[in-house]
Amino acid sequence: MALSNELKTYKLYDQFTIAEGAALILGIPPIEVDYSDWNGGEYYIRSNEYSHMQNELNVMLGALLNALEEPNNGAVTKITTSNLREWLISKNWPSEFFGTGENQPQPIESGYIPPYLDPNHEHYSPELAGAVYAWLAFDGVNANSGKSVKASVTEWINDNLKSWGIADKAITRMSEVSNWHKTGGQPKTTSERANPKTLEELQACFKPIQPIAEKKTVKLKPMNYTPPPNFFDEVPF
Repeated sequence: MALSNELKTYKLYDQFTIAEGAALILGIPPIEVDYSDWNGGEYYIRSNEYSHMQNELNVMLGALLNALEEPNNGAVTKITTSNLREWLISKNWPSEFFGTGENQPQPIESGYIPPYLDPNHEHYSPELAGAVYAWLAFDGVNANSGKSVKASVTEWINDNLKSWGIADKAITRMSEVSNWHKTGGQPKTTSERANPKTLEELQACFKPIQPIAEKKTVKLKPMNYTPPPNFFDEVPF
């Protein structure tokens, strides 16, 4: 979901109070969050549009306060944007505003491919790899093309694996191995995709994976901040 123009303006800020940061993480414009001295002091959402997120705001405020390097009530504490983002990444917490979460680009440190598809493996067999690719090509594909499965698979191998230099006898063996419909004729299928995947599409499925790294503890570092006059009588942003 795209950021509203109102939220985009906060991208100009390099630091935020705890309340502002909590609001922005949740996609709430900070101007919609107010402070009340009632019940010992609490933050509340004043607009009906975001009032249903009050509990989430309370939890996020608590999480941010708990992450401070030094105990503080957070009222006059400011945290840099980069520090907040680093903390969110360490928690794997999605935030559209801070650009974190599963849909954001992540650095790739190492890749993975099954050993039987890895041409660099000492036991690599082109016939086995080709048969696996041929089978995968038709996974989730509507095979009612007027041809038998074996004929369709053989055609796919000829179209996609020519550069492998595989002999005709090997192609026959590969099509027999990857043929899941041994009784002949057209198989019954409920799949919607009309065309089999290409070799390039299949190889793209084996994307590099992010190794599980040891989690590091990230703390929020309060900055020196002098509140404006009558600060505690007004909204502490």
